Amino acid sequence: MGQILIFEPDQVQYSGKIKIPSIGDTFTDWTVKGYLVDDWGYNLEGIYTECKCGFKNKKNNLSRLVRGKSKRCASCGRKHMGKTNANSLWQTPYYEQYGKLRIQKITSLWCNIKGRIFEKNELYKPWYNIETFTKYMLKIENSGLPGFTCDRIDNRIAYHPNNIRFVDHKVQTGNRQITREVLYKGKIIPLSGFLNQVFGNQFYEYNRAMGRDIESYFSSHELIDGNEILKYVDGVPYTNQQKHRTLLVEGIDHSGKDTLIDQIKTDHMYWHNGVYKDEYKAFYAYRKQIVEIKNSFGREAILNRGFISERIYSLALDRDKIPDASFKILEKYHNEINTTIILCLPPLEVVLKGWRARIDNEFIKDEAIMIKLYELFDNLESITSLPVIRYDYTKTSTYKE
Repeated sequence: MGQILIFEPDQVQYSGKIKIPSIGDTFTDWTVKGYLVDDWGYNLEGIYTECKCGFKNKKNNLSRLVRGKSKRCASCGRKHMGKTNANSLWQTPYYEQYGKLRIQKITSLWCNIKGRIFEKNELYKPWYNIETFTKYMLKIENSGLPGFTCDRIDNRIAYHPNNIRFVDHKVQTGNRQITREVLYKGKIIPLSGFLNQVFGNQFYEYNRAMGRDIESYFSSHELIDGNEILKYVDGVPYTNQQKHRTLLVEGIDHSGKDTLIDQIKTDHMYWHNGVYKDEYKAFYAYRKQIVEIKNSFGREAILNRGFISERIYSLALDRDKIPDASFKILEKYHNEINTTIILCLPPLEVVLKGWRARIDNEFIKDEAIMIKLYELFDNLESITSLPVIRYDYTKTSTYKE
């Protein structure tokens, strides 16, 4: 997997909570020039920035950049050290009175806590200056001493001047937020363990990675009855016996696909697949859709074209966007989400009539290729092992197996 530079923030795939900066945004001496992404799915690898001295960093860390921990290049940083007060003489009397190790531990804590403050407000005003922060912390019992760590008095509230104490590891461990617990099959287990046990680790980790706090859907104060958990993301009911049902609508142009989808689509998950640039983009896009469906709490889904069309068009146009190995993998994944193919295929003369009427706007200009595509779709059962239902909008019967 390689890396490429892009310059459009809308193309970047990023599931974090930090907003991706725009081209031209400045962070101290850095200016955003682009985005480094992988060439597989355009997932963000780093921010392409330029220092005011002209040095370019192609992989600046987004979090460090936005939070102010990365301000300039190393060369400018060395020149700037003489101008900053972070290691200035104000620390000397504190070293002599409280000890160098204790002061260094508190100043290190200042850097860590400062990184957690996204927006300035009056609550954090005493902490904006490192010397003010140090004076404040030295008034707190056991601050910076060996064996004691910074802890929040109330875990429901963020770190701020009135919610800080220094305690040993035993006290801090006992001050964790109450774990949500579930009564399931006669045992009390953590909610995260319940979700893993019932729905699989992939389901839980995927939704966490997508920024969905699954645990927040359930009460944090009372013991939960695992047998009553039926609610999920988007509020879609689900039971262990419920299965996915995915419809992959395929067919040649002018075969009535879009009209049929408009008739049957209600609250389905829906994707309309277009033309992908290469094998990797196509395979990644189709796999990502399958993962979304697999982790969608049993919702039904409709795909307007997919890997079947990629294979058929590849055969007709002598290209290979979905090789045999990739095709078999995608077919296996579709079996796992119970995919049924609806093949829209009216008579050939009906398709050609619609195609000729709009030939100026069509991707395919050769009638011989249109006929070849029709024949390949007509023999779809020999290409895939997935179940196929044929649909001909020119007939009174809606479906014909």
